Amino acid sequence: MTRRKDIYRGEDPRFLPFYGLREAALCLRLPVATLRQWTMGREYEIKSGRKVFLSLIRSADPERNVLSFVNLLEGQALRAFRREHKLGFKVLRKALASLKVLDGPRAKKHPLAFEDFLTDGLDILVERVGELIGLNPARQIAIRAAFRKHLQRIRRDSTGPTAFFPWVGGEGETTMPVAVDPRVAFGRPVLTGTGIATAVIASFVRAGERIEDIAEDYDLSPEQVETAVTFEEAS
Repeated sequence: MTRRKDIYRGEDPRFLPFYGLREAALCLRLPVATLRQWTMGREYEIKSGRKVFLSLIRSADPERNVLSFVNLLEGQALRAFRREHKLGFKVLRKALASLKVLDGPRAKKHPLAFEDFLTDGLDILVERVGELIGLNPARQIAIRAAFRKHLQRIRRDSTGPTAFFPWVGGEGETTMPVAVDPRVAFGRPVLTGTGIATAVIASFVRAGERIEDIAEDYDLSPEQVETAVTFEEAS
């Protein structure tokens, strides 16, 4: 029995730099400028002078600002906190600082990717020993699991997150037709269960190939071909 070659040379592919900003923004359904700010920070003018927005995500390759799968999940969490729950950056930064104190030496290096957070729209919570703990304890909270919609897009095992399912048809979507898995197609977005990159399928459609012919060639349904195009052409 032949051993399967380890193309990652013993490294965990979840932490390797795979995604340029534009591709990562496509997966996260974010403007490139927003993701650039989250990963690189920025300076901006205020009346009293200049202020610095510190980055919230440390890129796997900071020099080129190339992101890893784990960085993608950090971006997904930030997107959910900001867009779904309208939480401010001060709340987010305070919660992450509180979590670091709470867990001490056992604190995770990438909590936005590896923690199952909950939120009530005011506070951010984590579960420890069966108890929900608010990370902004000064706030009065009414606990509810509104963050579950975000968590359902992430597949996990005992080691942490293993796959991410970006939205294709909007945040009300319940199906998961596109997957991002660092161990499949070098982390490129693929049609779920196929290993076929959405970019490849979309390129044939752009080149004028008929959807029916592409579906037959790749043993896909016409709907899967259309999904790949919809995903790749999202703004």
